[in-house]
Amino acid sequence: MKKMLFLALFALVATTGIAQKDKTIIAELKKKYDYVLYSKDHGGWYGIVSNEKAGACDLQGNEIIPCKYDKLLKHDKYFVFKLNDKWGAADLQGNEIIPPVHKQSASLMKTVNQLITDEIAQEKQLAEEKLLAEEKRLAEEKQLAEEKRLAEEKAAYKKTFEDYIRNYVQNAINTWQKKGEFEKTSDWQDRVNETTRKVKAAELLKAAEQAFIAEHSSNLSLGNMTLGEYDADNEVYLIQNDKYGDLLVPVPVAEAKLFKTQWKNIRKTPQYFIENADIALASMSFAVSDGKSYTYSNQASLNYTRVNIDYNFDPIDISIASAPSAPKSNQKISEVQIQAGTKADVDMNIPTSSANNDKTFAVIIANEDYHEKEISNVEFAATDGEMFKEYCTKTLGIPATNVHYKVNATLNHIRSEINWLTQVAKSYKGEANFIFYYAGHGIPDEASKTAYLLPVDGYGSDVKSGYSLDDLYAKLGDMPAQSVIVFLDACFSGPGRDGSMLASARGVATKTKSSTPTGNMVVFSAASGDETAYPYKEKGHGLFTYYLLKKLQESKGDVTLGELSSYISTNVSRQSIVVNSKSQTPTVVSAPSLTSKWQNMKLRITRD
Repeated sequence: MKKMLFLALFALVATTGIAQKDKTIIAELKKKYDYVLYSKDHGGWYGIVSNEKAGACDLQGNEIIPCKYDKLLKHDKYFVFKLNDKWGAADLQGNEIIPPVHKQSASLMKTVNQLITDEIAQEKQLAEEKLLAEEKRLAEEKQLAEEKRLAEEKAAYKKTFEDYIRNYVQNAINTWQKKGEFEKTSDWQDRVNETTRKVKAAELLKAAEQAFIAEHSSNLSLGNMTLGEYDADNEVYLIQNDKYGDLLVPVPVAEAKLFKTQWKNIRKTPQYFIENADIALASMSFAVSDGKSYTYSNQASLNYTRVNIDYNFDPIDISIASAPSAPKSNQKISEVQIQAGTKADVDMNIPTSSANNDKTFAVIIANEDYHEKEISNVEFAATDGEMFKEYCTKTLGIPATNVHYKVNATLNHIRSEINWLTQVAKSYKGEANFIFYYAGHGIPDEASKTAYLLPVDGYGSDVKSGYSLDDLYAKLGDMPAQSVIVFLDACFSGPGRDGSMLASARGVATKTKSSTPTGNMVVFSAASGDETAYPYKEKGHGLFTYYLLKKLQESKGDVTLGELSSYISTNVSRQSIVVNSKSQTPTVVSAPSLTSKWQNMKLRITRD
């Protein structure tokens, strides 16, 4: 019996191929514990049992998990254990990192796998940071090496220059100060003395510099030159040079256009001087085809001003004097801002959450294209549903498998999706959260004043072809659930989003009676009473859905239902008057049992 229990304490423990060393360690461990097993899986470890409780030792026989668990398994980077019918996890050093709170090992492994994923991501980030640091270090070393090379090159060049000048002057002085064969001594003494020698040395120094320039400038590059804008006020061209910097060249305004047209063919002639033992640019002449030349000089004092003008004039009113037979009219020239592309701001830069909202399930129905000709299509409904799905998976952290998205749903499709929600709710036994989103037509029953969702195969004149809102609330409200959040971007008064009536026989809008949510349900509706749920054409969405997505974008999904309700109601009401010149007042109704608690509920149950 004890052996059966012992084997149950471990999983996937292999004892084949045990080396002599391992047998020795096992023998030592058996002196301390009731049972010992060796496993070569996941790097190898020893399972130990004492008083019918499981623990673990490392390959050297050191205890890392004390014998206190009912079951113990090892994975690549973690131990998972069972204690009092609950599962938890510990790291390879035996530190408990997830307390035994999970009822099933499968749910624990989701958490463990997420930890492993996060650890891998952190290791990757650290590796990338290390690589960036190494690249930065190498770049700095390269820069220092280049600076050192340039300094050495400059020092060598300076020495070359100084040696050249010294040798040139010394040789020339030596030649000059020699007494000529046919020169009288008195004349030589007058010609060569300390005073004349200094004067001659100064003359030779200038000659040496010119000789050095002539010898070393023939192969000098002029660098790349770019003609800048002309400053007509100062009559100066700016020429940008990547070697010598900005050059200002005076050109009379009457000749500036010719200078620009001939720029590519202009002949450039530089003049150099010595500055800090280096050859520097003293001047440069720019000759055009007609023989005229314009000169840059480092001695010239010139001004160049870039003029940036903001053209903020009022629109021009032009009164046109027409022929006597034609009426007078005014023409106004103005500008209009046109947005390129069709994506709205909420369709881009969707916030991404690392939260794992795995106990939230969503059904999204977007009915845009209706089968019957007399029923107008619902503008942008498919885009509404698609983008709400993106926010569910990316911003709210709901796994894609937990989201059912249906475009142009028939009556059977709607029934099937609601049936799926009820089955999920039963299997999770009240631990799950649910979201139901609908964008499309709603229709009223004129006799009973009740409301219906209209499937794409439905008839505007036959409410039996729709799905009753009362039935929807009853089925969702009866589900065992932590919360059920419903979003209805539809109106139930008769008109569609474009303001036209769904059926030609219905001439006026009908005010439906309100259905009451039950259970833990909160319902967001796009419009009140006999109002219409309008589109926001500029954004390519339903007005209600646009502000729903906008708040999720701004809050990154971390928003309470109270905050969401206030934001949607305020902005939809204002924008509808401005854009559609009609009132649209979103409403929020909660199950009576929730009282005011619904305002603190959230769509994203877990945090990042």
